[in-house]
Amino acid sequence: MISVAIINTASEFFLAVLPVFAVFHLQVDKQQRWNVIFMLSLGFLVTIAGCFRTYYVWQAYESWDLTWDAQPQWICSEVEIDVALVCLL
Repeated sequence: MISVAIINTASEFFLAVLPVFAVFHLQVDKQQRWNVIFMLSLGFLVTIAGCFRTYYVWQAYESWDLTWDAQPQWICSEVEIDVALVCLL
């Protein structure tokens, strides 16, 4: 579970970084280019939420009471999904 969380967070990071490099090569106005980069950089919020979720997954699996310590992990999972949907729209 921890390795899946790490892979998921890493893939979210790479998906947030890749379009930014392509935008630098567009031949548009500088202000418009920075606006597009800002909008694409909102994907890093999803990466931050994924980092928190990965930490809480690790913390939950290190404890003796998984049902009690899994609550922050579930909350971070919901936040990560919701932020991803909001940033997508």
